Amino acid sequence: MLELPDADLAWHVRAWGRWVLERAERQRPQRGSKTELVEYALENMLSSFGIADVEQHCPNVSRDTIRLVMNRWREQGRLEMLGRGRDAKWRRKR
Repeated sequence: MLELPDADLAWHVRAWGRWVLERAERQRPQRGSKTELVEYALENMLSSFGIADVEQHCPNVSRDTIRLVMNRWREQGRLEMLGRGRDAKWRRKR
């Protein structure tokens, strides 16, 4: 193994640590990406669907976030609610 003076080794460790942090920052999802994921799933729903159907397409997104996006779309007139309660179905307006 190559012998490095302590000063060089410390520099290499710091450089490696900086590289790891920069790499992690690039791979971290940007804020709002879960909302975008739900919106993409809603845009691609072909027929009526429930919240559970959206959850299957967005497994890493909480039910509250899905509801928030769906209610925002309903207020904007992009979704309509076909029922109420636990088994409520939704449909995208064209």
